[in-house]
Amino acid sequence: VVLALEMGLGKTLIGIMSYHLMRSRGDLRRVIIAAPKSAHPSWREHLELSRARIKTLTGATPAKRRDTYTALYRGQIDGVLITPQTLAIDREYFTVLLNQEPTLLIADEVHKFKAPKGVSGLCFQELSKQAARVIGLTGTPKPNAIEDFFYVIDRVDPGRLGDVQSFTSR
Repeated sequence: VVLALEMGLGKTLIGIMSYHLMRSRGDLRRVIIAAPKSAHPSWREHLELSRARIKTLTGATPAKRRDTYTALYRGQIDGVLITPQTLAIDREYFTVLLNQEPTLLIADEVHKFKAPKGVSGLCFQELSKQAARVIGLTGTPKPNAIEDFFYVIDRVDPGRLGDVQSFTSR
C-alpha cells in the first residue's frame, strides 16, 4: 500500500500501528523501516511510545549493524530503522531475513525512491517482492509527472501497473 498524506497527518503512527496490528494477528514477525536520516528522530520518538522492540541504526558502523542484524535474526529485537542507503548497502542481510520470517517493509518518503535507475529505489523494489507486506509513506502525494506516480507504486508493488511505457500510454 502507498499512504500519501500531507505532512503532519500521522503517516509514521499509521506505519507503526499497522506493524503492531499485523504482528498481533500473526501476519508477520519483523519490520524493516527505511527512512531518511532526517526522519529518524520522529520515528524514534514514536517507536519509544509504542514500546516496539525496534533498533535505530542511524550512522552505525558495519560491525554494529551486523550485531544488530544478528539480534534481529535471533528474535531479540523485532525490527530496525535504517536509511535507504543502509538498505542498499546491507541488502544481503535483508534478503536473508525476508526469506526466513514474514516481514513488513516500510519506506518513509517513498517518493524519493522514484528515480528509475536509483540504487535505493531498485533495492527497495527487489526486497518488496520478498516481503510479506509493504508500506510506502509519502508526504508528497502529487507527483510532478505520471512516470513519478508509476515508479512510486512500482517500488512498493512491483509489476502491479505493468511497464512504464504501457502505463503512461494508458
